[in-house]
Amino acid sequence: MDSPQLTNLSIPYKMVKHVPYGHILRRLGRRNILLGSSTERMKTRQVTIDKDQFRDGFDSLVETNYHKKVYDKLANAPNAKEPLGKGNNSSAGTAKNVFNKWLDTEAGEIGRNGRQKPYIYSNLTKVLCCEHGFGECLLGASNKSKSGFKCSFLSTKGSDGYVHHVSILANSRSQKPIHELTLIKKVSQKKKEKNAYSISHICGNGGCARPGHLLIEPKTVNDERVGCHRFLRRCKCKFDARVIRRLCPHKPKCFVNTYVGIKAYY
Repeated sequence: MDSPQLTNLSIPYKMVKHVPYGHILRRLGRRNILLGSSTERMKTRQVTIDKDQFRDGFDSLVETNYHKKVYDKLANAPNAKEPLGKGNNSSAGTAKNVFNKWLDTEAGEIGRNGRQKPYIYSNLTKVLCCEHGFGECLLGASNKSKSGFKCSFLSTKGSDGYVHHVSILANSRSQKPIHELTLIKKVSQKKKEKNAYSISHICGNGGCARPGHLLIEPKTVNDERVGCHRFLRRCKCKFDARVIRRLCPHKPKCFVNTYVGIKAYY
């Protein structure tokens, strides 16, 4: 139950009680400084995704090198008992082929099952509320389940069927990979192991398949990012987003891309 002293805030108490620096955000909420006080409402613009630049899972964000500090520490972590995609070159090669098919497929192409084939959105309407240098999301349109966005991959059930798993495995076989296969072996399929590693969407978009928006890190950190993303998605102006990103304790800092008409957010 929410605290009675906080019921009139624009920021619900239950949203911040598990978020670092949540007490600061609540104080700003009391003063109507953040989240809902601005007169700037949901400005948007059209963005076009150049799908060809992501061929074979390549992502130009490899040049920014913001994964390096996290991955230098990850190199010493033990391999998972049941690694993602079995942790072998064969599954990574399969992932690359699946990823390329997404890039080549257009909206309206129907598969044998009579449904739309999985594909990547080319045109999106973006909400302009957050400044960052991470570029646009690569959104894969596929069937959504309660536990994530599944696709046809190594199996029809379990962790091997999610678009971000395909993306990160495909990237390991690309030119200048961000996510080496030796690092992907640290990711657990079931996430029940002690100190398990998982794949975080630092963009806060559970349907994003852009390799540079994905990061292998402890599951506990992945869970913490949810709070930052909830705040960032409520922003109405750039000032709000700058304050929240400055308070974000994660490395790299969380950010969001929000697109009109897309239900791809956790």
